[in-house]
Amino acid sequence: MPPTIIVYEKFLRGTTLLTCFRGKKEDVPGATVIDEPTIDGGMRATEKFFYGPFANALAGPLKYIVCVAFLGLMAGGVFLCTKLAPPTDTEQWFPTHHMFRKYVGDVGKDFSTQSQNANSLQVVIAYGMKELDLSGTGVWRPGEIGKVVYDDAFTLKSGKAQRHIADTCRELRGRKCAEKACTGGHLVMGDLNCFIEDFYSWEWLPTAADAASCGAAPCASHTLENPLEGDEFLAQLFRFTQSKVGRITYPGHIGFDPKDAATLQFVQLFVPSSIVPPVAPKDFKPAQEAWDAFVAERNRAAAGQSIPELGNGFAAGESIFWLWSRTTEALVKR
Repeated sequence: MPPTIIVYEKFLRGTTLLTCFRGKKEDVPGATVIDEPTIDGGMRATEKFFYGPFANALAGPLKYIVCVAFLGLMAGGVFLCTKLAPPTDTEQWFPTHHMFRKYVGDVGKDFSTQSQNANSLQVVIAYGMKELDLSGTGVWRPGEIGKVVYDDAFTLKSGKAQRHIADTCRELRGRKCAEKACTGGHLVMGDLNCFIEDFYSWEWLPTAADAASCGAAPCASHTLENPLEGDEFLAQLFRFTQSKVGRITYPGHIGFDPKDAATLQFVQLFVPSSIVPPVAPKDFKPAQEAWDAFVAERNRAAAGQSIPELGNGFAAGESIFWLWSRTTEALVKR
């Protein structure tokens, strides 16, 4: 800004912080002496003001008033920082009369064929992922997301582990949610596809000419009450991922090691939640906590049933709204 440049040229060029307290520049050895500008040397009115009255005022008591004013401004900023909190209202990206809001709102209601949960937030419940290795990443470098560390002890070979996943699906379908962000008073809205249920109702062979053999018994004889276990289960589960229903309905739900088809690394449940964005962060956080509470409850159930191979599952939203809610809370804490 011009005033800043003028003050620098007039008072600060050739000085240090120490010399500011030792007197005029002419009294400081080695300081550069700047000739005073000539007011009557053809200057315009604005230049005359900054070189004359404005500079003289800053050289007088006004500088103390300016310092006090800026210190007050800084103190006010620090105070407001202590009151920083996530937004309490829903962010409005478009005005109410915008055509996009008309399309999503009014027009969507007129077409009954539109899926009722098309705009709901999808939550993923994952098992088999131990942690996220963030070594070598930076907080302010969002492109560095770290590396997933899988739980080597994770497996679904036992019938108890398989039934736990199926029970999780069943409990999700009837789980209540009293939070404001939960539509309809439930945690889940819409159909929940559960891979372990469809695995046991899967057609094991394209034709029924011969019964597919799974060890000592036909595959079709196995159910969740009489589950297939051990390495044979993993072999058939891998076949399931390559089947039509596995490729269309459950891509990304079941993760085998790309280098070893006999090693199951993780499984995920993709759940259509009852949260329909946009939602104010103050309302969104309790809904997230309801999901965290459900998963923590299921983890305790697994521990109580002695199923250590499942480890600890966790819930995460696939939408940017889930991430943004977590991010705003983290930014406030920092």
